[in-house]
Amino acid sequence: MTSRRPPLCAACKCLRRKCTSDCAFAPYFPLDNPAKFTNVHKVYGACNVAKLLNELGTESQRNEAAGSLAYEAEFRLLDPVHGCVGYVALLQQKLKQVHHDLECAKKELFTYIAPFEMLPQQQPQQNFVPSVCRMMPSHLQQMMIPTGVPLPRQNQLVIREPNLQEQQHQQQQILEVQQLLAMAAGMEQEMLRAYEQTQMQHPQQQQEQELLRAYEQQQLQHQQQLQQQEGHDLVRLDNVFDDAQVPPLSPVLMK
Repeated sequence: MTSRRPPLCAACKCLRRKCTSDCAFAPYFPLDNPAKFTNVHKVYGACNVAKLLNELGTESQRNEAAGSLAYEAEFRLLDPVHGCVGYVALLQQKLKQVHHDLECAKKELFTYIAPFEMLPQQQPQQNFVPSVCRMMPSHLQQMMIPTGVPLPRQNQLVIREPNLQEQQHQQQQILEVQQLLAMAAGMEQEMLRAYEQTQMQHPQQQQEQELLRAYEQQQLQHQQQLQQQEGHDLVRLDNVFDDAQVPPLSPVLMK
């Protein structure tokens, strides 16, 4: 007495029929994943799915069609109103938030770059005191030293010529800020690649949680880098103020 041959696909088992060698569902709905066909059958119907698969010309197209139907059917059962559109809208909203955060980060980093780009490259003429010198606050005027040329009464200080060490220090700070900008651009590209891969792959709840955790970790790392860079800049500015020395005024000027 021969034993009964088990069905070869989940579709034939669900429909309670014998699975033949030319079954249209067998390559795409294996027996080890019965929920895949059950969801598709509830939403679209077995006849419509078979008709759609038979109309496609290549094996790769039929395989992708079966996967997309299972994707849409699963989310349609979870969310009868929006279906998979709700999940796609959620990802688009997250991507929009990432772009917004990156723009804010770039604007904040620009505040560190702009002051160094505006620094003069050469010392102005000795008989000329720029107006920006009079606009500086008192704690920044400590970085200036007097020259041997008489100056106007309203301002006895001029900008000192930056030495080699200060130039190297400024270049190092600009380089660090550029590296942070490159890291921010890399984060943006990584999020875009993750979004594209999520669109192409079968969605799972675990993937959504991993995407959220990755986004939160990147935001935390980005904030830590900004705080660390800001602390370094403050320490460097304090060191510059401590190193600056203002010589005493000459007796002639004191009179």
